[in-house]
Amino acid sequence: MKGRALLSASAARRRTTQRETGAAPGVGVPVEKEQSDLSGPRERIRGRAGRGTALVAVLLVHLLAAYLILSGLAVHFVRQAARAIDVTAIELPLPDPDANAEPEPEGASAEAALEAEPPPVVAPPEIVLEDPPRPAPPAPAAAEGAEDSAGASDEPGPGTAAGGDGNGLGSGEGGFGTGGGGETVDAELREGAINGVYPFPPELLSQRRTDIAEYRFIVLPTGRIFGCRPQRTSGSAALDAYMCSLLEQRLRYQPARDAAGRPVADEKAYRQEWGLRR
Repeated sequence: MKGRALLSASAARRRTTQRETGAAPGVGVPVEKEQSDLSGPRERIRGRAGRGTALVAVLLVHLLAAYLILSGLAVHFVRQAARAIDVTAIELPLPDPDANAEPEPEGASAEAALEAEPPPVVAPPEIVLEDPPRPAPPAPAAAEGAEDSAGASDEPGPGTAAGGDGNGLGSGEGGFGTGGGGETVDAELREGAINGVYPFPPELLSQRRTDIAEYRFIVLPTGRIFGCRPQRTSGSAALDAYMCSLLEQRLRYQPARDAAGRPVADEKAYRQEWGLRR
């Protein structure tokens, strides 16, 4: 089949040559030309095979070079690793022959000591300090002197009789002044005293339960009295109210004075006596 194809191709080329050269059909073609025409495909096939062989050879050379390079690097790395390893010999200590020896038996322990108990805590006895008895105040000494400074009683009280520290019509040395010490002056009654013959309403006098009554009030710096109230009632509220109203209308005092001589308020008492009831 291959030979026939070559002959057919050769015949076709001769016919083409005859047409180009103008030779008549049946005229022969030179043998050299025919042979050259047949050798063209063979040369082309051989050139292609040679180029393929060269490529394979070059590829093998490259693979061999790569293998040699990699092998050399691996050997270098192995050598470097071997140099980096430093082996140090460690000496192990010999076993101690006394380590496996049996321990000597311990001696018997002593008996446990008795635990000491602390003594009980006893609170100290409570000491109560008693206040020493206070001495009784001394008895008042008997008054000496004139009647106006030594009364029958040692306590202050209002009244017309002379007393030690009284407030009333009698002349007393003490009082209820607001000044300091003996330099003050107590209020003194100037006018308006009510004697036993004053015409009291009979219906009020008949209600009294006693013949003596006392009334306390404030003497203002003006000399008038204020705030009258019964200190010792007569037994009749109506009679006591009438007496306070009457005293505020009639009584006038010399006002009390302080150490500087200024008039000040003072507290006084008034004692009223009625005749004995029949």
